[in-house]
Amino acid sequence: MKLDWVLPDRHVFPSIVATSAISMWTYQAFMVKRARDKANVKAPNVNGDEEFEKVLVSYQHTTEGLPSVLASSFLCSYFLCPKASLGLGLGWVLSRLVFSCNYCCNKEKDCSWMKCIHLALSHGCHIGLLLGSIFGIAVSLSNRHLLIKGA
Repeated sequence: MKLDWVLPDRHVFPSIVATSAISMWTYQAFMVKRARDKANVKAPNVNGDEEFEKVLVSYQHTTEGLPSVLASSFLCSYFLCPKASLGLGLGWVLSRLVFSCNYCCNKEKDCSWMKCIHLALSHGCHIGLLLGSIFGIAVSLSNRHLLIKGA
């Protein structure tokens, strides 16, 4: 089988974001299992050890944001700009990785400036993807209306 196809950026770039995000999410799931075993917290319990709860909260936050980031990454790429989608999507993934590492690994002190950077980057990228999707869809619908009206 010959693999010589080249797909357009609007398909490839959000696929990079999706693969990166799902890989990170899977890694975090393994970290939850490892923390659960280390703390001897039996499923389905989610309380009992502070370090386990930190890993679990980080995983839950990623799980909550993942569907909307993936969908808006594809929509923003298709309707507006593949490169913007790639940058914003990978920015979100990077912010989640930095947050989970800082949140889980930084045992001796709470790093409030790191949390502020994470919040700004994570929410900024997430909102950027959503607004890019909305703008691209609105422009497409407007152009469709003008095309139908002019015909």
